[in-house]
Amino acid sequence: MEYIKKFYQRQIDFSRAEMKKAYDFSNERPLKYICDACWWLFGQLPERIPENYCKGDYESMYHYQLELLQKHYEKGWGDCMEPILSPWYGTGVLPSGFGSQVAYKKGMDPAVEMRSDVDENFVKNMKIPDPYKDGQMPMVLETIDFFREKCDLDINLTDLQGPLSSAFNLVGYENFIYWMYDEPELVHELMEKVTEALIMWIRVQKRQMGIPDEEPSSMMHIRGLDGKGGVFIADDEEVLMNAEDYAEFAKPYNEKLFDAFGGGGIHCCGNVAHQAENLKNTKGLTIYHNMLLNDFEHAAVTQEVLAQAGIPYVAGDFNPSDEGIDEYYEGLLKTLKPKGLIVASYIAPAAAMVKGKYITARRNSDEVAERINKIMEEKMKKYF
Repeated sequence: MEYIKKFYQRQIDFSRAEMKKAYDFSNERPLKYICDACWWLFGQLPERIPENYCKGDYESMYHYQLELLQKHYEKGWGDCMEPILSPWYGTGVLPSGFGSQVAYKKGMDPAVEMRSDVDENFVKNMKIPDPYKDGQMPMVLETIDFFREKCDLDINLTDLQGPLSSAFNLVGYENFIYWMYDEPELVHELMEKVTEALIMWIRVQKRQMGIPDEEPSSMMHIRGLDGKGGVFIADDEEVLMNAEDYAEFAKPYNEKLFDAFGGGGIHCCGNVAHQAENLKNTKGLTIYHNMLLNDFEHAAVTQEVLAQAGIPYVAGDFNPSDEGIDEYYEGLLKTLKPKGLIVASYIAPAAAMVKGKYITARRNSDEVAERINKIMEEKMKKYF
């Protein structure tokens, strides 16, 4: 085993101290994250991706992530990102345990292939997966073992699509939405089974890592704070639902999940201002991560409502186009309030954000990160 963590201990201590300020709303300026060591593949240049990265080549996954982390800290961005490894197999690990097929396309993150055999009987016959036998789950556990044998860095849970996202992945968007109105009890049965399975799956991973249930996990490199819960889930489908349906079919199951692990965080991409009251009133929610897609106005509404419940707000996006970097951080830092604010910039050399949408690009990640870091610092000095 390589004892690497000691070299990063000062960074870890700094990051957690800064994160505590954000949770306490005592920070004078936003926390800064320059996330250029991403374990997922979206936005990465194809030639940089190991050939069998998500297909059980644990050695390549380990070295790929470790090299990115080492490079990040050599740059000295002065940000809050912690060195964390992740057993990354895309967004369909739990559905794969239920029998869904996962598509592996070159240069892309694995994703669920929607099933054609889904009906009422499918939901009623759903069985809790065996994490040691079913789908991608065994690979995740084997990767955790491999990482633990190689070094002492913290390991994140594999991607956690929350109960709502997992259910959508399992039965498809049309089925779920029609059933909400035609078969509401069936949807609740689905959500109960998915939530039960997700709680089991998280606990199995934590046991494999040798950590307690309340140990914080990370969402897109943002680690929760000790004492503020042990899960951080993706809940992207909340943007598709009205507040009433979300309160009935999603919020109770997020609360059940948070209750099992002492609280935690939620991530969503897009405008979630219409769900802000639901989120504020979600028992156990302690941090919110939002890829705001250049929509500062609605982000400000969400941040304000969450702040009423003492919930810090992570504002993140993948890098804007070269022409839009200055304007983006001007708008973001001018519009949002610094208290409890965490600003995360995700460096993706093969992508660029233009007017809230991503286009393909080919850029030098170091140059993009350096420019964003410089502009972010300039804007923070200007406004805070």
